[in-house]
Amino acid sequence: MRQHWNLLWWLAATVVVGCPVLSTSAAPSKGPETHRLVVDPAAEPRPALRHALFPEVVDQLSGNAALAYQEALQLHLQNKEWNQDMAQCSEWLDDPLAELAVGKVTELVSRYQSAQKHLRRATRYEQCDWQIPIREEGFNALMPHLAGVRNMSRLLATGIRLHIAQGRHDRAIEDIRTGLTMARHVGRGVSLIEGLVGAAIAGQMLDRVEELIQQPKAPNLYWALTDLPPAFLDVWHATRWERCSIYTMVPSFRKTDERGVTTADLQRMIAEFTSLGESIRGAEPPPLAEQDRLALMTTLGALAVYPRARQYLAEQGRSPADLDRLPVAEVLIRYIRDQYEFQRDNVFKWFALPYAQAAQGLARARTEFVEAVRRDPVGNFLGNMLLPALGHASRRFGELDRKFALLRCIEAIRMQAAAGPRVLPATLEEVNEAPCPHDPMTGQPFPYRLENDTALIEIAPLPGQRPARGLSYQITLRK
Repeated sequence: MRQHWNLLWWLAATVVVGCPVLSTSAAPSKGPETHRLVVDPAAEPRPALRHALFPEVVDQLSGNAALAYQEALQLHLQNKEWNQDMAQCSEWLDDPLAELAVGKVTELVSRYQSAQKHLRRATRYEQCDWQIPIREEGFNALMPHLAGVRNMSRLLATGIRLHIAQGRHDRAIEDIRTGLTMARHVGRGVSLIEGLVGAAIAGQMLDRVEELIQQPKAPNLYWALTDLPPAFLDVWHATRWERCSIYTMVPSFRKTDERGVTTADLQRMIAEFTSLGESIRGAEPPPLAEQDRLALMTTLGALAVYPRARQYLAEQGRSPADLDRLPVAEVLIRYIRDQYEFQRDNVFKWFALPYAQAAQGLARARTEFVEAVRRDPVGNFLGNMLLPALGHASRRFGELDRKFALLRCIEAIRMQAAAGPRVLPATLEEVNEAPCPHDPMTGQPFPYRLENDTALIEIAPLPGQRPARGLSYQITLRK
């Protein structure tokens, strides 16, 4: 009985209150992000791929990296000050590099020297399978490795800053390679959240690259940044399970076309949807009096949407006699399922395209879905609950690709300045030592201009973003 009330409360809450869908909202921004870089000209290394940022094939190992990561994490956790140290690392990562407390950082990092050695070895494995029981448990599947790898990456990034501050460029590059490989191992898991964690780790490593190339005599990393796996992390891979995850939680929901919906099916669906609702919302059922009120509202909502559901099935070819034989519940279930699958695919179809080509389609899909929920909250309650902030997630992967491209563009400029007069190019078209990549979020060349002795790359916010989401790089050559 409790399951029945939970479902009624959950569905009623969706009908009455609703929830954000395909959200573009984010934490308030502090303003346009400005990066001021003072760099040296730097020629192409010899050999060109001397500073590779991905393990060489001959250095890779056979086996499952996930097991090695778990071993490395256990070694880190043996230190009783682990949580405190990670909080300290977070503070140090926010400090300007010139103000890094080198002595204290050295003391902390040295406590994990052996554990970090195991972490570096883990990234040498070719394959990584975290063995998440997604097919059996769906949304309820635990992913305990995510918190661990994020903390290990935080410690790794702190150590990289220490190497940079001490002028040990080769050591910094070695650990950046470790971090980027870990990001790919994590980010190509079975869920969107793993993809986003992988993107966060990769972004953290690229921040270290940005710090490194500003150091005197820093090597040029253009070809190292270029010679990485295609689509280092991509939203299509990260969202494959998101597209069909409902069927892992509610397998009977997918089988309604094979046979009629029986009473046993309905009871099973109630249990499955209740479990799903509780796992996503994490809420307890309201008091009985409130349950009664919400249950009544749910019943009225279902009755109100039944004519629309019946009309929809008729448009799909069902005869009036056939519809008369179908129970009301089955008419509603088939309608809700079809609405969800339509809206789901209307979003997911764009993820196989580059962001520059998909951005407008995603924005249009978001607008269409918001309007569909407004017109029919009951028929679209599944999508309203299950479709995560996919527009924001897609943009996050696009921003990672942009960061790779921006750094390659800066390194091409440094290479050009080393090849001829020690000056910044007036335009990117003048850069001929290495191709300057386009902005993967727009598909166009990065906006570039030269003002006196400062090169400016200023990127306006994308359509639909707040003005504060702008990005500016100001690049000067060291005197």
